[in-house]
Amino acid sequence: MAYKKDSVKLGKSAYISILCVLIAVIIAIILLIPNEKRRIYNAYNGALPLEHVMDKVDFDDFKSAIGKEKYTYVFIGTPSNETAKSLITTVNTVAEDNDVKKVYYLDSDDLSNKEIEKLRKMLIELDGMDKIYEETKDVVFPDVLVCYDGKIVNSFQKYKLSLTEHSWTDEQIIKNQIFKFNK
Repeated sequence: MAYKKDSVKLGKSAYISILCVLIAVIIAIILLIPNEKRRIYNAYNGALPLEHVMDKVDFDDFKSAIGKEKYTYVFIGTPSNETAKSLITTVNTVAEDNDVKKVYYLDSDDLSNKEIEKLRKMLIELDGMDKIYEETKDVVFPDVLVCYDGKIVNSFQKYKLSLTEHSWTDEQIIKNQIFKFNK
């Protein structure tokens, strides 16, 4: 007697159900993997809104990004620094108020010593920064840079470290010295 294998026949609705489950799993995976904006939001523990203007770049991307638009803004900081947490919120708010759609975000913890030295050399070219770096010898983070045509033309720390007669808040410096170029 020959053995006859029973075959299971699936109906059309079973195939549709399996397909729906697979699609649901794929959608869940896509939604659970955080995008870069969500990673920045999470890193700063919600100090930024979920829909913020920060766009994370590494040092090489930063160097190529600063020449792409008329004015480019770059925030350099790290979530482990309390000052950076406060400043990134201010930068995001003022950027949005000035219709700036993108501020490049460079995590200072991700920078190698060689990259920090290259950044320092770029900053020294900024008028007035050579005197500041003679005293400090180090790049100061957090910072917000304004770049035009591939060159750094302004820096939050330039004003912060050189203020003697003004007692501006960080927000006033960001509004009056950094995002003034976007007007």
